[in-house]
Amino acid sequence: MKHTTLIGALALVLGLSGAAPAFAHTGHERIDQRQERQARRIEHGIDNGSLTHREAKKLRKQQRRIRKLERKMRADGHLEKRERRTLQSRLDQASDRIYRLKHNDHRDHSHRERYWDDDRWPSRWSWSYSWRD
Repeated sequence: MKHTTLIGALALVLGLSGAAPAFAHTGHERIDQRQERQARRIEHGIDNGSLTHREAKKLRKQQRRIRKLERKMRADGHLEKRERRTLQSRLDQASDRIYRLKHNDHRDHSHRERYWDDDRWPSRWSWSYSWRD
């Protein structure tokens, strides 16, 4: 009984020690993934018209400031825990702002001209007035 418990505990320790290096790089990768995901959300908002060009410009500027701050923090080659928390907080704020701007009542209707076929949006003169006959 003691032998199997010892083997189980040893396997658990070895398994966790092997997993530790895999978790060591997640802070950097997670920040990069969040930045990429936020950039895609902004582009998607432009494509579907839920963001105006002015809103998207402001959001992109905020993303540039976050990247600049990240470069400054990584200048010494290492990202401290406090610095990572600061970046995560800034990314949280940016994510909230993207959501708010995408879900406000401001719409950019010019996206139809770029992304919709003419057949799907009839012109105002193509409506049938057969109901008057």
